[in-house]
Amino acid sequence: PTVPCRRAAGPAEAADAAAMLRFPVVLKILSPGLQHKSEVGGVVLGLGSMRAVAEAAEAMLDRMRRLRPDAPVHGFLVQRQAAGRALELRLRLGDDPMFGPWIGFGQGGTTADIAGDEAYDLPPLNLALASQLIDRSRTAKLLGGYRDWPPADRDAVAQALVRLSQIAVDWPEIAACSINPLIADAQGVLALDASFALRPPGEKGFLA
Repeated sequence: PTVPCRRAAGPAEAADAAAMLRFPVVLKILSPGLQHKSEVGGVVLGLGSMRAVAEAAEAMLDRMRRLRPDAPVHGFLVQRQAAGRALELRLRLGDDPMFGPWIGFGQGGTTADIAGDEAYDLPPLNLALASQLIDRSRTAKLLGGYRDWPPADRDAVAQALVRLSQIAVDWPEIAACSINPLIADAQGVLALDASFALRPPGEKGFLA
């Protein structure tokens, strides 16, 4: 599941798209040259008006011209902002020279790379294997709830892992995928951002 979103070519179009989605919205820069949009201020949350969206888009373009003039900009993505508190998870699909495609699961968000919380398995996964993969991460303890945080829908997280595994099976042309964050709460999961990388033409991945 994903949040409603619209692509926009420029600041004015982004403002119009936000009005159609209803406020508040999130604005994201679209640039295939950026691995992490947050490094250049390419994600702005909680925008509550058309003017705020247009100004945020203009500021993003200015930062891109200063910080990453080499990276092409393909416009913006405007998303309706997800409401409420939820755990941020990261699901990944990658490729190992010996074992082929692998699935990663762990903590998500902007600190995922330095948190060091990621467990791995090989596709294909079923629900039992996905649940075992979740258990091997430190994040598994958070899914059960703590203090004033209610338990998240663990079954929905496992289902998302199975679906990511099926992508590796059905589309061997995909070299890598990162869904970050996948937010999880008692109502289920939502993918807020994702990126894919394709293999060179004619190349395919082979499952172990």
